[in-house]
Amino acid sequence: MNSAKKTIAALTISAMSVTAISAGTLMLSADFAYAKNEDKGDNGGGNGNGGGNGNGGGGKDKSNGNSNKSGGNGNSASGNKGNGGGLFGLFKKKEKAPAPKTAKVSTQPTTKKPATSEPKVAKVDGAPNRGALASELKGLNAAHASPQALANANPNSMVGKVAAYQLAVNNEAERTTLEEELLLKQDALQVLLDGYDGRTTEDINAAILAAETERAALDPEADKAAYDALTQTLADLNAERDAAAGFESETAGLEEEIAALQTEIDELGLTPEEALANATDGRDLSPEALAELHRLLGLPEPESEESADGAEVIQDETIVVQ
Repeated sequence: MNSAKKTIAALTISAMSVTAISAGTLMLSADFAYAKNEDKGDNGGGNGNGGGNGNGGGGKDKSNGNSNKSGGNGNSASGNKGNGGGLFGLFKKKEKAPAPKTAKVSTQPTTKKPATSEPKVAKVDGAPNRGALASELKGLNAAHASPQALANANPNSMVGKVAAYQLAVNNEAERTTLEEELLLKQDALQVLLDGYDGRTTEDINAAILAAETERAALDPEADKAAYDALTQTLADLNAERDAAAGFESETAGLEEEIAALQTEIDELGLTPEEALANATDGRDLSPEALAELHRLLGLPEPESEESADGAEVIQDETIVVQ
């Protein structure tokens, strides 16, 4: 009897052990199937086969499985995708947190691109800015007049003033020649004046007259000594008068030549500087505008300005328009 009880007790324990192992196996299978479905990206929904009932849960995840002999459906609902609680949650894959994004830093130095457009310049040689030059010339644009209009223009009109400048420039070579000759004559006259320190012929003639009068009152025989002395004085006075007369004649000749040269120069009219100042009302022109005026009037290019020491002043002929 005791042997039979022991046998029954052993069978009961074995059955309980088998049941526990089966239940544990079923729970493990259900939880593993849940984790597998989660890895496939399903949102808490999956189908599984199993026998028996299995419950696993803890935390936010819950899993229920129902089965029958022919098969079963398992459903899972999760409030936290891909994460399960409880013992079998350890078998689930943990999603890796995305790596923090880092801003890429360029190792190449940044350089500022140079401006592609260059400053505009008013060209002078070959392609001058006609519009800008015409604007600066203002009334001097009367230089566009025909040669006949320039020749017959009223001297007080703008065309007449431009014509006067044209004439002055054309006469510049002749004026220069006359002025150089005039300068030579003036220098010669100054040398003559500096080299003579005698009396004028008028003063000498008065002295001669006095000496002759005094000698006439003497007796050549009785006052021979005084008479002879006055005779010598008169000879010296006459020689002095001849020298004075020659000086005065040469001086007068130079003065006449100087006067004639000055008359010729005056007949040429205004100098180019005077004519230009009269036409512009004293306004200065840029070298480019002056060159344009010469072009319109058919005149040679204006000469470069010179400094006081004779060195040529180089004009900057480029205008930058910002």
